[in-house]
Amino acid sequence: MTTAPDGSIYYAQGKANKIGHVPAAAFEGGKLKVRDFPVPTANSFPQAVVVGPDGNVWFTEKTGHQIGRLDPKTGKINEFKTPTANSGPVGITVGPDNNIWFTEAEANKIGRLDPNSPDTIQEFSIPTANSAPIYIAAGPDRALWFVEVLGHKLGRIDPGTGQITEFPTKTPKSGPTSLVVGSDGAIWVSELNVDKIARFDVNRKAFTEEVPINSRKNGPRSGPGILVNGPDGNIWFTEMYGNQIGRLNPTTKEIQEFSAPSAVKLQAAAAPRANNSASAAWRDANVANTQALAPTGGPGGIVFGRDGSVWYTAMFSNKLARLQTSR
Repeated sequence: MTTAPDGSIYYAQGKANKIGHVPAAAFEGGKLKVRDFPVPTANSFPQAVVVGPDGNVWFTEKTGHQIGRLDPKTGKINEFKTPTANSGPVGITVGPDNNIWFTEAEANKIGRLDPNSPDTIQEFSIPTANSAPIYIAAGPDRALWFVEVLGHKLGRIDPGTGQITEFPTKTPKSGPTSLVVGSDGAIWVSELNVDKIARFDVNRKAFTEEVPINSRKNGPRSGPGILVNGPDGNIWFTEMYGNQIGRLNPTTKEIQEFSAPSAVKLQAAAAPRANNSASAAWRDANVANTQALAPTGGPGGIVFGRDGSVWYTAMFSNKLARLQTSR
């Protein structure tokens, strides 16, 4: 999910093969107004979105193995194939160089695309084999940082040289899932497998601490997923298994949680990874037995709206939800 400069929200609908749009004036007559833009390539599974410096909405197609571009004015979508076949793009962001950067989970590479010449895509191989890079973000040091869900590392790529450096998480097999630069200037990383959120000091180039997310308000697992900065200076996040929206104070490390209303009993939603493939690993690289997990809507993507409300997707119950943080 991403919030556009005009306050509207764009999000990917993987199964539906569409990009969704919630206008800034979201409610008309008490009913949520949502627009959908079908992706031309069938079964492409759009995964992540970002608004580019050109004003277009760029997105990854995980099984279409392409990068898509949506013109919000016309609704037209163009698609651009990655140089490596079956690359499995997942995360996407805008770099300090105004290029579009994205991860290729299946190809084990980081991609770069110039919005002005999108047919030319550069790729950079990650040193650790089969690391499954998923989400990526611009860091405070003008580099791009990404998480390796199977490599259990935080990666850094220099946009000028293409050099990649990797940093193992403190807890082995942690399953780092997403990342965000906090108000304290550190990089915060969600660790899905071990129910923690870790802090990485960019200047020291080291993980300094891990914050447990284990209130067990909804079963034995929390599954911290996507992280986002809030207007209050806190880090907000989704709990895929805990079925909650969490708030982490980066200074005090205090956690507050808000329960999500919708939930379904998990069947294959948390299936174990098959043949070490990132296709299964992006959601859960560790949990094989769903019987012990409580019903959950699977909170996934998360952003803040212009009014300060939290918007998030419920992956397992197929819903778009809003949490009003103030009245």
